[in-house]
Amino acid sequence: MKKTIGILTILLIMAQNGVAQSVNDLFDDFSDEPGAECVNVVPLLMGIVKTFVANDPADGKMMKNIKSIKMLNVEECSPNVKQAFAQRTKKLKPGGMELLMKVNDNDGETTTIWGKMKKETVRKLLIVTDDTVVQIKGDFNLNKLSEVIKKDSSTN
Repeated sequence: MKKTIGILTILLIMAQNGVAQSVNDLFDDFSDEPGAECVNVVPLLMGIVKTFVANDPADGKMMKNIKSIKMLNVEECSPNVKQAFAQRTKKLKPGGMELLMKVNDNDGETTTIWGKMKKETVRKLLIVTDDTVVQIKGDFNLNKLSEVIKKDSSTN
């Protein structure tokens, strides 16, 4: 019985690592394509960025809780690359994350937001469109995030 539980545990861990790697694989596979834009703001650089946050106290507080940001955009790539990227993102199911929102707009573009949360705290956000993936790691309150999004939406 212990052996069976051990084997199942190992298989579960391997399956989660395989799914979790799919986001990293997406960055690895498409970041070197001609026309692709890839930005990776690591925690050390994020610390420097935080010193230059906007004067807005709400945005500043939100920024201070972000640990890293990784973004990949293939909008300027060839049609074949964009199509392959869109197909991969449609199949993307990040391990350990739950679907928070999915929006299909009138132009036919889909935006999906995945989150890894602990109670009301967001640990990781993954925002996926047909040509862009943004991964944000941090430690911020979901209610505060909603406030910032509402404020930003009302100013546009």
